[in-house]
Amino acid sequence: MPGPTSHGGWRRHINMARNAADEAYGSVPDAEEWHAIPILDNGFTLKATSPLYRPNLNIGKDWREHVAIPHSQVVQGDVTTLLFPEIAQYLLDAALLRVDDVDSPNHQDVYGHVIDYFTPVDPRRYLGVVVNTLRLACTHTGDADAQVTLSCLGLREEEADALVETDFDYTGLSYVPFMADFATVAVNGVDVLDVENWTLTVENNIGEAP
Repeated sequence: MPGPTSHGGWRRHINMARNAADEAYGSVPDAEEWHAIPILDNGFTLKATSPLYRPNLNIGKDWREHVAIPHSQVVQGDVTTLLFPEIAQYLLDAALLRVDDVDSPNHQDVYGHVIDYFTPVDPRRYLGVVVNTLRLACTHTGDADAQVTLSCLGLREEEADALVETDFDYTGLSYVPFMADFATVAVNGVDVLDVENWTLTVENNIGEAP
């Protein structure tokens, strides 16, 4: 069947994301400074789900015994990419930077972000996204890559039918990301030799909002 998701059609494999820091939590910035984020393999799992509350009513075996109430929306999941030089600082800042304004109610909180995610059949926008866990994993295998995984929590998910492929500009990225082949590992300023694989994890321990 013809169309963007037809069997064998290359467009059905499109998987794009872009990210921008928000000016107010859960809002879209007026002047968006988008960073195109290449998604590694199937590395975008950020998604909204609705956990169900099933009360044990103890009132007999009729329909009331099987009530399931979708009482909230939970937005969580991972974004995995490679450590391209042009976005490396931005990815690390997303997990490590804190709001510095002492008069802000968000003082010392991590910054929120907006993420647009494009697939031909179901483009989405995620608002109020914060990084709960940063994982930087480097290997010394044949690929010798440095993978960054941001495990995120979000405020809400929205349909974004207005998004098109040309909204995602990857032209500013280098062809070659950072590689573990050219790195050194130091602990307390002392180089550690013969390291083949290493992982750095940062936990922000962010709780779900009410």
